[in-house]
Amino acid sequence: MTISYKGNLRVKLLSLLLLFLGLNSTAIAQVTATFYCSSGTYKTGSVNSAGTKNDGNMTTINSSTNRGWATFDLSSIPTGSTVSAVTLKFTTYSTTLSSATNNVYGFLGDPVTMAGASLYSSCGSGTSLNASSWSANALQTKVLNATGVAFVAANVGGSINIGFVRGSTNTYNIYGYPGAPADQPQLVITYVPSVACSATPTAGTTTGPTAAVCPSAGFTLGLSGATAASGITYQWESSVVGAGVWTPIAGATASTYVSSTATAAADYHCVVTCSNTGDAAVSTTFTVTINPFYNCYCASSATSTADEEILNVTFGTLNNSSVCGVAAPGPGSTASMYSNYSTLTPTTVFTGSAVPLSVQIGTCGGNYGNWTKVFIDYNQDGAFTSAGEEVYSSATYTTGPHFETGTVLIPTTALIGVTRMRVVNVETTVASGVPACGTYTWGETEDYLFRYSGTTNLCRYTKCYNCIRSCFDLSKYKLHIKRFRFFSRVRNFLSMGKT
Repeated sequence: MTISYKGNLRVKLLSLLLLFLGLNSTAIAQVTATFYCSSGTYKTGSVNSAGTKNDGNMTTINSSTNRGWATFDLSSIPTGSTVSAVTLKFTTYSTTLSSATNNVYGFLGDPVTMAGASLYSSCGSGTSLNASSWSANALQTKVLNATGVAFVAANVGGSINIGFVRGSTNTYNIYGYPGAPADQPQLVITYVPSVACSATPTAGTTTGPTAAVCPSAGFTLGLSGATAASGITYQWESSVVGAGVWTPIAGATASTYVSSTATAAADYHCVVTCSNTGDAAVSTTFTVTINPFYNCYCASSATSTADEEILNVTFGTLNNSSVCGVAAPGPGSTASMYSNYSTLTPTTVFTGSAVPLSVQIGTCGGNYGNWTKVFIDYNQDGAFTSAGEEVYSSATYTTGPHFETGTVLIPTTALIGVTRMRVVNVETTVASGVPACGTYTWGETEDYLFRYSGTTNLCRYTKCYNCIRSCFDLSKYKLHIKRFRFFSRVRNFLSMGKT
């Protein structure tokens, strides 16, 4: 049986009809169905390495900045169906031919709500589905590999995303949901619908990330060994680690659970129910641990040691100079491409203060147009994508050595503690060519740590003998009531010195 459709075809009815007629699972007909990409805002689009999303067609897809994605609704395929083959179709346009090997990846999550940086990473780091060259301005037909077929099979009954990654810097454009139906991304899936459940299901083993999760990256949980049949429902639940007090997670009713962020360590399991009988089972408990945000920053680096180089960064009391060809002391440093200065003692700046900034740009070769940006992770989520975290950008490009100067106003909402500042200089003539993450050809990236401290409050009591002016902003800390009483007594004592 072959079915082509756009939207949500209820092929579950096919399985129920066959069962009603008394056919067993081996007699159920094989189905081949075409699934078009989902339509609507951010159901298809492109995202650059800075985390900026573009809705609709996948534009300027290349290896250095942009990646594309498309979402497919597979909810009409009964959970547990046996998938035997999958073919991906998509159409390129306004493209120059390249023989480079390109990749498509499968990943889960909702691109509508995913942070741009997380979406960019997911497009190129999910399950590998196909690696091949793409022709220019034509329909592409790509057969998914065995891993890709298994990925689709594991996620029927829900939604999946496919990421498109170029293997070269020349750009490809791919039609998304705004394209004509024949040009839109399509999945042709061959499968045998599953039989209905009729007893207590097996919930199986909960699977998840093998390492601690970064706060801005999110995570995916799944089930291994669970009953595969139609009529199965899922409800994921969470608990404080070790507490055993479980709370259903709103909307987490698929065989996989995708969280776009990870704020705290927690235990998870899934309640698997056969809706035909009401019988339920619970999967094993899986604990998700959180990686400290300072271990989670994306990579940024030049790929050539030639031309532009950051020779000095001055910010507050920080004054750090470097020269061509000498690597920074921090791990991962590569001379004239990436410099990790996070091993330096963090410089302290105060929230609410205006901090002078100076960046000296030099060269290790030729002189070309270049652009500089500075990013600070104010909310300590291990990324530079939140509003206001691009704290400086050149007014325009400059050719050759020069100084970039400005002032950075530290917001009062910046979290107290140590966080990262990133300085990026790229040989380019446009601001969009300077991402916080990813690679570029010429230039350099430098990373630093800073310590943010609260502003002073008690120093308003200045009419006293040798008053101590270095104080704490008590609103930034949760102090014991006795400490508040102590400062109250200090205030009363200081007031004795007033005239």
